[in-house]
Amino acid sequence: NVQQHSVFEIHSVTSEGQWAGLRNDIALLELTSSVGYSDYIQPICLNSLEVSGRDSGLVVGWGRTEGGDLPDMLKAASMPIISHIDCLASDRDVYGGVLDSGMICAGHQNGTSVCNGDSGGGLVIQRCTSGGCYWSLVGIVSIAAGNFNGTCRSDGYGAFTNVKTYLPWIKQTTEQIFEDDSLHDVCGQRQDGSVRARWPWHGTLYSKNWRSIKIELNRTEVFGVTILTNQYVVTTML
Repeated sequence: NVQQHSVFEIHSVTSEGQWAGLRNDIALLELTSSVGYSDYIQPICLNSLEVSGRDSGLVVGWGRTEGGDLPDMLKAASMPIISHIDCLASDRDVYGGVLDSGMICAGHQNGTSVCNGDSGGGLVIQRCTSGGCYWSLVGIVSIAAGNFNGTCRSDGYGAFTNVKTYLPWIKQTTEQIFEDDSLHDVCGQRQDGSVRARWPWHGTLYSKNWRSIKIELNRTEVFGVTILTNQYVVTTML
């Protein structure tokens, strides 16, 4: 259930063309070896649809709790999509300089939010078609509202890199097609039962030089990554 892979190359978005003026907080990590799929390690599907306040996503991670502690087990939290208007109104100082077409706002103001250790992890939504249901990556944890003492605010929304904005770049870089319905039987699937099987696309980036990927559900404060293919994972800029 555990695999370790080194990073061959880090791919980032150049701030030009259709991505000029955006934060571009996204990176593709090309691995030196192929990921071996199992019930516990699976790729995620990539979202190609617009998201709105009618959608609710889910974030998985090892982010610190409200008190600043690391959790004893992998956490999953439901987070509804929030409009940019409502997100800005909640805290213009935090979100005023970051929200653009390349970002999504999501979360609650009831004590459920993202925090240190969640960065780079995925915001996923379950989609269903005539062919069945699958999980799709819509966002990547980028920014959380913080307190002056360095802890995270549990009443603040989270800002996520909008995967749909970067889908052309992702497809060009990985030379893969993700939104084809025919692929949904081999991505975005999970098993019921153990925590390891429920979130098989979630991995961790754990080395100090950011050059090693450990695909393991492990209690540690690190960047999250999401498995896209057997050669690529996606996270935030490193």
